[in-house]
Amino acid sequence: MGSGRTPVWPKGKKIDFLFLRRRTKFREPTRFLTILEPFRQTPFIGKVEVISRSPLKVKISHRDGSDEFTLFPVDAGNISIRRASERRGSVKVTRIGEKRFRTAVKHADGEKRLIVLENFENAEKHLLPGRRIRVFNRLRSNMFTVEKAEKTGEGLHVTLREYPLLARADCSGHTAGKLQLDAELVFARYMGAGKRGTPYVGAWFTAPGVPPRQLAAATASGLLTAVRPLPDPGLYVNKKVSVWQIGPGDEAEIPLTEEE
Repeated sequence: MGSGRTPVWPKGKKIDFLFLRRRTKFREPTRFLTILEPFRQTPFIGKVEVISRSPLKVKISHRDGSDEFTLFPVDAGNISIRRASERRGSVKVTRIGEKRFRTAVKHADGEKRLIVLENFENAEKHLLPGRRIRVFNRLRSNMFTVEKAEKTGEGLHVTLREYPLLARADCSGHTAGKLQLDAELVFARYMGAGKRGTPYVGAWFTAPGVPPRQLAAATASGLLTAVRPLPDPGLYVNKKVSVWQIGPGDEAEIPLTEEE
């Protein structure tokens, strides 16, 4: 795939990584497990071994013992991970993602990085800080990192680590039910209402005093088309419009953690 150097560097200088490519038969999956360890002076990890390739099983030996990870396909696009942790002769086995819990997003507040979900059993166990959660609808899918989760009378409050804002600009007018933002939307590319292909399709836009609406399409020139016709587009004019990756019509999918 490459010679290990870039033409902008002197001829004798090389980069310290390789580009890998795996040719497969039609629709045969390719999965990679990457281990990254930032350290100073002495590394924590001593050795990484590939135990098997089908299923993919990797053993990581370190100062405290070892961790063995096995990746299993669950369904299209999803995998589960089995982790066997050895510490001082004792082995603890956990599975993540073999079962998944899906629930509707009851409320979303992008400014607070907050989504409110339906409570479920042992929610705090499955939504520990650093765990990943998928928020999606029929037009888009996003992965977020959990910062914290707490049960309330309203539901399960999940604070996301990432700020889910896509764009924010003044609405300068409207035409044929579409809003015109006074800004260029980077990466927006019109592909027809409701078609996948840009970060904005399926997102949600809000303005002060107006309920959230879902986006069907957006253009680089800042023209927004809602999934459903706006009853009064004039309510947005001269207001700040924000486009968010989360909204009250989304669903959330949480990989569950189980001990063997």
